[in-house]
Amino acid sequence: METPLYTLPISEHLYILRFLVLYTFLPMVPCCPELCSALLMWPLLPGALLAGRLSRGERNTLLWIVCIAAGILPFFVTARLRLPLIPLVVILLVPRALKNMRKSLLLAPIGAAAGIGLAFATAGTVSAGGVNMAFHDGVAHFQHGDQSGAEILFLKAVDVAFDRQDGIDLNGVDALYNLGIISMRKRDAESAGMYWEKALLRDPGYTPAYEALLGLTR
Repeated sequence: METPLYTLPISEHLYILRFLVLYTFLPMVPCCPELCSALLMWPLLPGALLAGRLSRGERNTLLWIVCIAAGILPFFVTARLRLPLIPLVVILLVPRALKNMRKSLLLAPIGAAAGIGLAFATAGTVSAGGVNMAFHDGVAHFQHGDQSGAEILFLKAVDVAFDRQDGIDLNGVDALYNLGIISMRKRDAESAGMYWEKALLRDPGYTPAYEALLGLTR
């Protein structure tokens, strides 16, 4: 029986959100997702704020944004986990900004500057918050059939986890285990055993790697 990949419940369904609509792709650009999100939405904010009172529909949209944000922002630091907010924010801001196009265009640089400043001010919150996104991306790539891409990401996840100085593993052992699974799919039992042995050296109580090694010797 094939050994299953180690995964986490949140790894896939949030990852595939980037394929749903075009404007949700911008906050997913690998170089700086927070910066891309700032460039997309923050220029609209000043004009939207000065567009007068909210209509009933706008109030309902704002209520949805607040409810979703209340369930996400206190617990997740990654831009990817905030993706469900983006369509609603765009739906709210764009019509309000268009009510006075000239004023919105004049104020857009101020909004963009504020967004970029906030993006840089909060840079590093993902790693500081104990999230190894390379691991989550590796699981998602694997589940979507991209085995070679998953392997590259799991190797990166190992580097991210092992480079930390605070003793937090951040799924490094899980990534080693998954590299062993990929090696077995490539019919490379020797590399699989090496990865699983490294996982046990890092965490002697890591049961999945121990059981996988037992399976190699049977």
